[in-house]
Amino acid sequence: MNNRRICRKNAANTTSIHRTFGKRIAFYNARIYSGQLKAGEAYSKLHRTVSVVITDFIFIKDNEDCFNRFMWYNIDNGILLTDAQEINTLELPKLPDTDNGTKLWQWLKILKLRNEDEMEDIAKGNEAIKNVIVTLKEMSADEAERRLAEAREKEERDRISSYESGVIDGEIRGEEKAKNELARRMKEKGISAKDITDITGLTSEEIEKL
Repeated sequence: MNNRRICRKNAANTTSIHRTFGKRIAFYNARIYSGQLKAGEAYSKLHRTVSVVITDFIFIKDNEDCFNRFMWYNIDNGILLTDAQEINTLELPKLPDTDNGTKLWQWLKILKLRNEDEMEDIAKGNEAIKNVIVTLKEMSADEAERRLAEAREKEERDRISSYESGVIDGEIRGEEKAKNELARRMKEKGISAKDITDITGLTSEEIEKL
């Protein structure tokens, strides 16, 4: 957009900014900038850092512009101290409904849209956006395929787990049946309940019921 204005603050006209979010942006931008240097390296090795913040909520309340650019300026005369750090904010709720003819409007509108036909209409004449839409479609297709594959894999795991559980249950029931039959025969032959318990592991109550 062409409204890249210097943000000048004074006591009479202070831009109302969500303090916590603003501090968060400043913190990450500063950390990226300072994190470039290793111990003993010269400041000349520092590269300019530019943060682009896109929000789906109104961040700067006293400004109707959807795009704002912040740098290190003198708040009284607008003199630039350094271009080492820059923060750009893009607020989707402030985006005008009508196309203002800028590429920025087209890009931000794409982020707001959910309808594929509307995306393609905006992309007409803009190859970069067309390529992005194609990429998004491919990503969506890949994601759908991935989820389908995961669902199939889960179904197979559940089937195998159910089969194994059934086999185990059957084996347990078979072991219990054989154990009970052995204990019954031992009991018929007059073997003591204690000995039957020691051999089969059945309790005296279970042996009594046989």
